[in-house]
Amino acid sequence: MEGSDGEIQQVNTSTTTSEPQVVIEIEKSWVDSVKSRVNGSFVPKWRKERCSIFRVPDNLRTLHPEDYEPIVVSIGPYHHGKAHLEPMEKHKWRMVRRLLLRRPEEGVLEECLRKVKALEDQARSCYSEVIDMKSNEFVEMMVLDGCFIIGVLLLLKSATELQEAGVRFVKKEDSSFLDLSFKGGVLAFPVLHIYEHTMVHFRNLIAFEQCYFYTKDHITFYAAFMDFLIDTPTDVKVLQKEGILKIGISSEKEVAQFFNNLNREVYFNNNHSYLGDLIVDVNRYCDSKTHRWRAVLARDYFNNPWAVISVVAAFILLGLTLLQTFYTIYAYYHPPSS
Repeated sequence: MEGSDGEIQQVNTSTTTSEPQVVIEIEKSWVDSVKSRVNGSFVPKWRKERCSIFRVPDNLRTLHPEDYEPIVVSIGPYHHGKAHLEPMEKHKWRMVRRLLLRRPEEGVLEECLRKVKALEDQARSCYSEVIDMKSNEFVEMMVLDGCFIIGVLLLLKSATELQEAGVRFVKKEDSSFLDLSFKGGVLAFPVLHIYEHTMVHFRNLIAFEQCYFYTKDHITFYAAFMDFLIDTPTDVKVLQKEGILKIGISSEKEVAQFFNNLNREVYFNNNHSYLGDLIVDVNRYCDSKTHRWRAVLARDYFNNPWAVISVVAAFILLGLTLLQTFYTIYAYYHPPSS
């Protein structure tokens, strides 16, 4: 029989029951479509591990949606291509170029693209959503953003690198240890005494600044600056040699580890740092090739009196040789009249 909605129904009468049995016929194409959707709900083949990067749910964004939106730069695919973040993209490419200049060998960029391409499935699996980007576009974005992050981390150099770039460290007398200054290639530091109780004081002061909203986080920013400045025990020795660090604990290695771990899990905004202008000035000075060449010249040729004497003697000898050559050639083309 035919139902009221046009579906074909079959009615079977059973001898054991008084009510008829109704069999509903459904279209095979519909069943296949449902099966296809069910089968398609499996974890994609590129999903190799649990995702760890999520888009903030709408219910959490309701009150303060601006808190979850990047202001200056996008990292990753979720905010990629947004109009108000586009101006920063050209700076990302500049950062890539700056990093490549550190390794001028041919094929470095190609090798980076190849390495990230090999990790594409693993990278995509980190996101909770399917990223609707073509393979090359996704890999290019990952390389660009990754280089940008590395470049930002390298913006401030260690004490050893600053010294090689021509920056001199001097001790500043009778001043708060927070009172740093930079002028004419000279980075002036008040003396900082490092003892066991110094470490305890720093940790407690940073904890206070993290909890008290109305403080200016000067200790936190100072600790972050010292973390950038000190990477290895060699950096500690550089500052110790200039009398800036007075160490009362076991080793330079312990001091380096202390500053490297001091700001872990600590939140701070670099845009509000009282050392922001100083960092910009230091980086601008270090980017000058003239200052770097002058530092290399001073380190390699003027590091002791004998080296200075040798260089001066070499220049005098070179000058006399050129002068002798000039007079020899001049006498050849202009012989004295007899």
